[in-house]
Amino acid sequence: MERLIGRGSSKDIFWQEISGQGLRGRDVDGAWLWERLFADSPVGVLLDCPLPGPLARYAIAAGFPAQTYTAGVGEVGPLLTRLEVPQAVAAPAGIPFAGGHLGWLGYDWAWELEKLPQRLADPLPWPVAFWFEPSQFAVWDSQRRTLWLGALSAAGLRDLQQRWQTGSAPESKPPWRAGGLSWLTEARAYREAVQRVKACIEVGDIFQANLSLRFQVAFGGDGWATYRQLRAIDPAPFASYWRTPWGEILSASPERLLQVQPTGGTQRLATRPIAGTRRRGDTLQGDADLAAELLATVKERTEHLMLVDLARNDLGRVCRWGTVQVDELYTIERYARVMHLVSNVQGESDRPWGEAVAALFPGGTITGCPKVRCMEILEEVEPVRRSLFYGSLGYIDYRGHSDLNILIRTLLRTGDTLYGQVGAGIVADSDPEREWEECLHKAAALCQAIGL
Repeated sequence: MERLIGRGSSKDIFWQEISGQGLRGRDVDGAWLWERLFADSPVGVLLDCPLPGPLARYAIAAGFPAQTYTAGVGEVGPLLTRLEVPQAVAAPAGIPFAGGHLGWLGYDWAWELEKLPQRLADPLPWPVAFWFEPSQFAVWDSQRRTLWLGALSAAGLRDLQQRWQTGSAPESKPPWRAGGLSWLTEARAYREAVQRVKACIEVGDIFQANLSLRFQVAFGGDGWATYRQLRAIDPAPFASYWRTPWGEILSASPERLLQVQPTGGTQRLATRPIAGTRRRGDTLQGDADLAAELLATVKERTEHLMLVDLARNDLGRVCRWGTVQVDELYTIERYARVMHLVSNVQGESDRPWGEAVAALFPGGTITGCPKVRCMEILEEVEPVRRSLFYGSLGYIDYRGHSDLNILIRTLLRTGDTLYGQVGAGIVADSDPEREWEECLHKAAALCQAIGL
């Protein structure tokens, strides 16, 4: 079925809906969309759904930008204001993305929000924010097994339809050929940094902080092939692949920073903090025992509850009084190599999208509590600026629908170097050796994807 929706509105979108017999012979998923429809786009994105479940129902692929926007520190706020202007479009029922903008917000946007001093150097060339408006996009609903092709012009839709009919997977390429992994912080230095953070906790300066460390790898090979390997090894509900002028982003993020769903004259906001980690067990019983231990550990529950309270406070800055609630608490979510404690916090808001994002950014689970003081301390004890790591990426569509992840479990490819960053939550009774081991567990899937 092909139709034009929205003629005469402020934004015309041309659509084709494909389901049932129209899908015959095609094993559609997020990777399929990218390879057949957008592999030739110089700038493009796949918001993937390799992990079945309610958080990973849709895959969104987009490319061939109509507009691009880049911002540094001091320029991000005005950019978000520009992106959030709603435009009247009609769209298929239930579709999460009806055209709009996709992009990222690097962690360093925090310095613009809080006016904090920047002490550390940033060795990576990525801009703080980059967003683009795709001229063509595709949305796959894995639950209904329905595909929507969308474009800003009739010619663009015909082009997309042609690739749908005739597109084939690109020639298979080997993934990264990696060697020479090095940590910017060695084990001893990380343990010492843990002690420094604990000293700040002991004097009442902060309650908890997420202390991270970065690794880098010399590489050669193909980024998309490596992302395919990563999504197979560690499927996650907020996974993503990006091709950009600065390199590639390969993300297996499990965490949502902010979802915005307009409902009449208001918006439902939701954030889903993750705090508390254990490795997966070798057997079903071993896995159950580790989950029970995670739930029963006072340190983990205390840390988690502090960060849930921080999320409630952040949402409360932009939500209507009395609407913020925790509708899910201490849920165990299992992934390929680790399990997490997860909660969900939601509320109702009538504030602009950019204000809502700013209220949550950066996510409390990757800073600590209180957030601003933690960021100041982390700037003192971590060796480099976080750059894109622990920032956020996702979309805002023309209607105001938005979903943003937190950039954890992520690799950045820049030139001939691959970068990753992992961290652990530090509280008063943290064991430095155990926190170091948690970082290694979190890095394991990333390292396996690059053959290490």
